[in-house]
Amino acid sequence: MLAQLAVAAPAVADQPAAAAFARTRTTAERALQGLLRANPGAEATWQPQLPGPALVVGLQAPVAMADPAAAVLQFARRHAALWGVRAQQLQVIGETRSRDRHTVHLGLAVTVGERTAPVLDRRLSVTVDRAKGHLLAVASDLLPVPTLRPTTVTDQAAAARGVQAMGLCEAAAKCADLGRAAPTRLAVAADLTGATPVWVVDVQAGGALKRTAVLVDAWTGAALRATPVAID
Repeated sequence: MLAQLAVAAPAVADQPAAAAFARTRTTAERALQGLLRANPGAEATWQPQLPGPALVVGLQAPVAMADPAAAVLQFARRHAALWGVRAQQLQVIGETRSRDRHTVHLGLAVTVGERTAPVLDRRLSVTVDRAKGHLLAVASDLLPVPTLRPTTVTDQAAAARGVQAMGLCEAAAKCADLGRAAPTRLAVAADLTGATPVWVVDVQAGGALKRTAVLVDAWTGAALRATPVAID
């Protein structure tokens, strides 16, 4: 069952044309030139599947260390065109610290109908030199994600599909009953084929310490993939 889910392809929504990608890349290149003028020693690394640079190093932009997360968010939003995203989509999702480094992780929050949902597995990580109080590097695998139309599959229906995909039930009534105990949240899966709203269904299978996140297409109800959930 898991093997079948692993190869299932997500629904394609708003599939980007090559011309649209090229326009976004051109805008990103122009935005990078402005950043490099302010940081003459900086260098950028590009990847063909991303519209913006995957890595920028050698930055010297100052950061207010009283609140580095807020300062980094302001920097990222000011340069959002560099990664082809909208400024207000960028949100702080975490921070990691070492003795001399402070890294702020940013993700995308996009509109799905009248709701807001995070984009899965895509982030912008900005590393700051704590002693010198300036940016060091920015790593990104962000992709542009447009506003998406509302979901057509309810969270309850998605939960039932999630437990069914894990082989815990067959009959609709049984799946619906088991699905009521499965926590479900809305998110967005994005790749080069487009972006799809998904319900992330947390399914407990095989014991209290064995949980799996099943992604269910919020437009079609198809189970897209299943990933084991790490439990501390």
